[in-house]
Amino acid sequence: MGRRRSHASAVPGDWAERAACRGVDDEIFFPPGVDGSHKGRPPTARMDKDWEDARAVCRRCPVRLECLEFALATGQEYGMWGGLTPPERRAEAAQRQRSRTSTGVCVTPS
Repeated sequence: MGRRRSHASAVPGDWAERAACRGVDDEIFFPPGVDGSHKGRPPTARMDKDWEDARAVCRRCPVRLECLEFALATGQEYGMWGGLTPPERRAEAAQRQRSRTSTGVCVTPS
C-alpha cells in the first residue's frame, strides 16, 4: 500500500501546516470500512484499534482544537478530526447547539 497525503495537507488554513498528522498516511484517520457509526453494531476490536492509532497522533497535535473547529464548522462526516470520531463530533455539535440555545435570548413578538 502506497503512502497517501494526510488529510491535513488538503485543508485550507495555516494551522494545518503545524498538524501532527501532516505526512502521516491518512488511512489511519479514515480506516477502510469504518465510518465511526458502526451502523448499529457494537464496535469491534479492529475498529477500536483503528481509532486509537489516529487518537494517538491527535493527542500530540499542537493544533488539535483548530482541527476540531474546522471539522465542526465544515460538517466533516467521516474520519478522525481533532481527536474525535464522527459520533463524538455529532455529540459535540449537539451539545454546543444546546448551549447556544440555552444561553441565547429569544424574543417573541407581542
